[in-house]
Amino acid sequence: MVLAQLPALPVPPSWFPGHMMKFTRMLPALLKRTNVVLEIRDSRLPLTSINRTLEGALKKWRLERGWDPNHPGRRTIAVEACEHIVVLNKRDLVPEWGMEPFRKAIAKKFPHQQMLFASWQRPRDIRNLSEILVNLAKDYPHAMELNVLVIGMPNVGKSTLLNALRNMGIRGPTPKAFQTSANPGMTRALSTRLKLSLDPLVYAFDTPGIMLPFLGRGEEGAERGVKLALIGT
Repeated sequence: MVLAQLPALPVPPSWFPGHMMKFTRMLPALLKRTNVVLEIRDSRLPLTSINRTLEGALKKWRLERGWDPNHPGRRTIAVEACEHIVVLNKRDLVPEWGMEPFRKAIAKKFPHQQMLFASWQRPRDIRNLSEILVNLAKDYPHAMELNVLVIGMPNVGKSTLLNALRNMGIRGPTPKAFQTSANPGMTRALSTRLKLSLDPLVYAFDTPGIMLPFLGRGEEGAERGVKLALIGT
């Protein structure tokens, strides 16, 4: 009796598809024309949503721009802006009482990072972030423009936050620049430059969300995967 061959099972979707690998390889070259890295994380998982895949490139970028390797908060050469700003997005989904203690703890451990909680639904948060970027541009009046690179895991709200920043920084009606979705993976390629401010000139690039290539082994990796799944990344 000859048994019929069963059809092959479908290939499961990759945690780290090709467009993510492509952007990861592009990052060092992109950083050469970047003044501010705006890293977006999810306030509900402020540590688990750290994108450690990109940390090596960011560290090299800072060193090349004159930041002291022995004192991360001190810069020896400052010809142009070079800042790493962490935005903990979706603050409206976490309790207020935990924000300030966490901010102080992170500031103590990572003195080279500016960090703020934000939500695109709170105009005050968007105005605050917009003013930070504009003031950075004003600190370097000889530079023609300030270029911002927005990075983070999938579905942490990068495109939505950029749309809100554009609406805040450009007077008059501004059409929605980037499509957004409740599902991860809407942005799959580096965007064209988006103008966030006219005077001084501030531009931003939206980027595809980059997942961790490897979540970890055993219970630790499983826990990280479940947490990221629960917030939709």
